Amino acid sequence: MTSIVVDKAVNALDPWHPTTIEDANTLPGKELLVGTTAVWTYLVSNTGNTAVAFTSLWDDNGTPANTSDDFAPKQVLVTWNGATYNAGDANHNGLIDVGETWLFTATTTVIAGAYRN
Repeated sequence: MTSIVVDKAVNALDPWHPTTIEDANTLPGKELLVGTTAVWTYLVSNTGNTAVAFTSLWDDNGTPANTSDDFAPKQVLVTWNGATYNAGDANHNGLIDVGETWLFTATTTVIAGAYRN
């Protein structure tokens, strides 16, 4: 069974361990100043029972009805033995293995209005 969980945070001081205040998945949402830069982090975890080939992540920027502002967060990469892997790829096999959590990030400029996830 494949099961992927995505936990999103905003401006997390420690992206691997966001606090409840930094959590972007639940209400109430964090208030952000319009025009400032928001740093979004995404912890993508495999909670299923099989490894998953995972190549991309897509964010609708809190506006599901408007696809023009959608974006793809980038993987947080590390180099090991001359090859590049996601920082959470513990065995460096390019798959999100059962129990692994991979880190992605993106920055956006804050716009007026509430964001929805």
